[in-house]
Amino acid sequence: DRIEWFASPDDLCRTFAGLHQLQQNTELAPLDDVLSKEDFGLDLDPQQWPTVWYKGGSEAGVLTTGWLATDAQDATYVVEVMLANPDAALPAESITTDVKLAKQIFGLLAGD
Repeated sequence: DRIEWFASPDDLCRTFAGLHQLQQNTELAPLDDVLSKEDFGLDLDPQQWPTVWYKGGSEAGVLTTGWLATDAQDATYVVEVMLANPDAALPAESITTDVKLAKQIFGLLAGD
């Protein structure tokens, strides 16, 4: 409760889901363009995952990485990885580990 990050992974998943629903409104369709500009190195196969959104954030002791991806069958999934340690800086390799873990999860969802 001393770190200034109060959103849980569940909160972030609900946020992705809400934004995904909002972007269906033609006036808010640019959300897709904005959130799909960067995938933070996830590199999912675009034939299998035509839509991939990324949003992450960090501050001292907290790293969060999240992706929303829609597969070729139009099923949408959110993967959110959050690391927190209020007592020490997170190791530099935490980012690489987050991306690798998320890629493995999307692989399981795709049946790889």
